[in-house]
Amino acid sequence: RPIEIEVYYPSLPHPDTSPEIHRQHMLFPYQEVESNFGSVLSKWLDGYRQLEPAFNLYFAATTAKHAYLETQFLFLVQGLEALHRRMVGSENGKVHLRKRLADLLAPLAKHFENDKKNEALINDVVKTRNYLTHYDPALESQSKAGVDLCGLCTKLEVLFELQLLRQVGFSDDQIDRIVNGNYRTKEKLKDKI
Repeated sequence: RPIEIEVYYPSLPHPDTSPEIHRQHMLFPYQEVESNFGSVLSKWLDGYRQLEPAFNLYFAATTAKHAYLETQFLFLVQGLEALHRRMVGSENGKVHLRKRLADLLAPLAKHFENDKKNEALINDVVKTRNYLTHYDPALESQSKAGVDLCGLCTKLEVLFELQLLRQVGFSDDQIDRIVNGNYRTKEKLKDKI
């Protein structure tokens, strides 16, 4: 006859120890918001209510270290799609991923590469997302994998972070200072992390 047993196992997303937080891992220093901290915090809280689904996907992609790289990529792409939709609304009808990425990248393009490489980035994201969504063998050769997929994830992560800064009211000058002064962000943009 069946017996009842209790099973205990470690939960990967919830470690026993708190993570160490280092200054160099922060997206921006406090000095960037010191003079308008209340405004930035209010915009974050208001924006979070509106953009929560996008943020949830971003946090799932960036904190789930045990997830597959393909899952991380899909979370980031879906998060950026949700971010764009929540930012511009749904009155524009059906907007394709390519257009959403171009819209999100346009105000931040100078921090990535030149126009030709930014278009290649968008193409790579769209083709890889299409393959990982449909697993059509005809699309596999156009899809990125391994180190190249990791590079795409890194660029999407930075795109999301810089868009987040824009949403909470950071000026272009502040974003320039953050990109130039944050080692991790610079390295992500160079595909070094």
